[in-house]
Amino acid sequence: MHKKPKIKKSTKCSILFMAAVLVLTVFSILKGESPQDVLREIRAADGRYLLLAVLSVLIYVMLQGVIIYLMCRALEMKESLRRCLLMAFHGYFFCNITPMQSGGPAIQILDMKREGIRMPIACMIIFNMTFLFKAVLFLVTVSLLFFGRGLIRTYMWSILPLVILGIVLTITFTILIGLLIFHTKFTKNAAIRLLHRAEKLHLVRHREGREEHWTGLLDQYKDAAGFFLTHKQLMSVLFLLTAVQRFSFFSSTYFVYRSFGLSEVSWLTICLLQASINIIADMLPIPGGAGVSEATFLAVFQKVFGRFTKSGLLLSRGITYYVQLIICGMMTVVAMVTFSLDRSRMGKFKKTNYDPEALGDE
Repeated sequence: MHKKPKIKKSTKCSILFMAAVLVLTVFSILKGESPQDVLREIRAADGRYLLLAVLSVLIYVMLQGVIIYLMCRALEMKESLRRCLLMAFHGYFFCNITPMQSGGPAIQILDMKREGIRMPIACMIIFNMTFLFKAVLFLVTVSLLFFGRGLIRTYMWSILPLVILGIVLTITFTILIGLLIFHTKFTKNAAIRLLHRAEKLHLVRHREGREEHWTGLLDQYKDAAGFFLTHKQLMSVLFLLTAVQRFSFFSSTYFVYRSFGLSEVSWLTICLLQASINIIADMLPIPGGAGVSEATFLAVFQKVFGRFTKSGLLLSRGITYYVQLIICGMMTVVAMVTFSLDRSRMGKFKKTNYDPEALGDE
């Protein structure tokens, strides 16, 4: 008999925290403004463009499920697209309520474990996906530095220190994830040292055979890493899908902009400006970048939205974060009921999938 899924106390606290932040944020945004005027502007917004904004966010979430599905299939794991989509919704719910989006990858690894995917393989899938996700933002960051100086001077000058901090943190995190994936010897040595350190500090008890067990798991991780590194066509497809995923999210702000009847600023400019906000907010230890995202939006988009800036913020942030949170929350309940351990349905990662010599002969 299956246990009834329960919501952890920490999750409830995070949700309550986000609700409190929402109330305080809306109050601070509307301070000094007429709520009636802001509501009138929101009601006058074109619903068709707002629907496109919501669809953009849904595509953003669902494309992650497609990426997980493609990686599982490449590893000959017979995971269904439906369950991979549930993993995406489940992960994004926890991304939205935890600092630096740290909860999402962890919960997705647990989902994969429940599905019968071995932990090292699940970790490699998530690390690979995270690296691609950050790599796209890294390229956007580099593009802004070399080709978007005019945008920075025009729209971001007032928050330049935050932009620089976000850029440095993004580059550092991308390099770190890259090391974990591309330098498996570094990963293995770091993991073993961490185990020894934890035992020395009495954080975990010393147990015979634990190091050998870890070594075996890390060898499986190395095999999975080698598989992805030698399948360049697969990685190229995954990178392009991740880029589409990222810009789908950024596009939601453009559709909100168009809903007010505005059209002077291009789609690409708005996407790059929204990316700059994500560069700042994603790397700060605040759940969902709450408060920071709103403040940077007001600073960056003031010259874009004009008198509709605060209305645009409420709609854009409401759709990209709070509507996403609600939808992912509902799908999380479905995921909690759906995921159960069923090894008989799962394929298992085979070492024969990774044969560098055979790949070199192709």
